[in-house]
Amino acid sequence: YIMPICLPNDKVQQFLIQPRMVLEVAGWGKTKNMSASNIKMKARVPIVDRETCAKNKAINIANSQICAGGAKEDSCSGDSGGPLMARDLRGGDDRWYVSGVVSFGPRKCATKGAPGVYTNVAPYVAWIKAHMKP
Repeated sequence: YIMPICLPNDKVQQFLIQPRMVLEVAGWGKTKNMSASNIKMKARVPIVDRETCAKNKAINIANSQICAGGAKEDSCSGDSGGPLMARDLRGGDDRWYVSGVVSFGPRKCATKGAPGVYTNVAPYVAWIKAHMKP
């Protein structure tokens, strides 16, 4: 269940995080029946455009953030820091990219029309690479 994941560049990220595209988020956070999961769970979450997200969140969503979710599946308490992953099948490749990191969301998880906010990884790729061991 553990596989490598690619870091996005700006060009790939712009393709992967278009409104209504569905990405996957994973974590050990709160579920419908438990305050935390003993096994890693995943959920499929649609990307929400910045304007819609700003209306729902009453905050400005920066370029360093991605808005996603607001459907029957979503990230929740305890998932913070987990990956928001996008699959790129263009050109016959089958690559997964870490597009975002779980940041914050509504108090009641998986609430229709109340998406979560994720840190956009693309603006931080240079910093990440500079701090990775070769």
